[in-house]
Amino acid sequence: MNEETILPKRVRLIFRILSLLTLVVGFVGFLIAADSIATGPINYRALQHLHGQTHPSALRLLYFLASANVVFNLALFYAGGLLWKLKRRGLLVLIYVLAMEIFYVLVSAATAPSNEYGIILGIGLMPFAIQAVTAFPIVAGVLIFFAYRYLGIPARPTE
Repeated sequence: MNEETILPKRVRLIFRILSLLTLVVGFVGFLIAADSIATGPINYRALQHLHGQTHPSALRLLYFLASANVVFNLALFYAGGLLWKLKRRGLLVLIYVLAMEIFYVLVSAATAPSNEYGIILGIGLMPFAIQAVTAFPIVAGVLIFFAYRYLGIPARPTE
């Protein structure tokens, strides 16, 4: 199906809802990531107060996590913009972004070597908490599935 063809009303509604949800989650996540970057030294001092001696790489890890969150939120803005323009490519971009975010969170959580790094990850992965609380990946997955079904793309490959 060509991107210039007229989309059914249901698909346009799904694209608009998915676009608005994506942009809102991306905006809130971006604000939380910006806050994490701005309060990085304060969080580092709080970790020193809680645990006494902290690893010297803790502040760099906090900044790395916040920077990665900014990149993911910018990708959500891009996907939301494409979806608002009713581009099918926006669905694919959103699928990739959500898959990479889930992979990033799981790998980050699985590789935390100590309790202190667990606290750092809790601080650094805070922008993803809004997605977990609102169940955005689940809602987006359902809407993406329905969008592909209404576009006539089968869920399973047919032979």
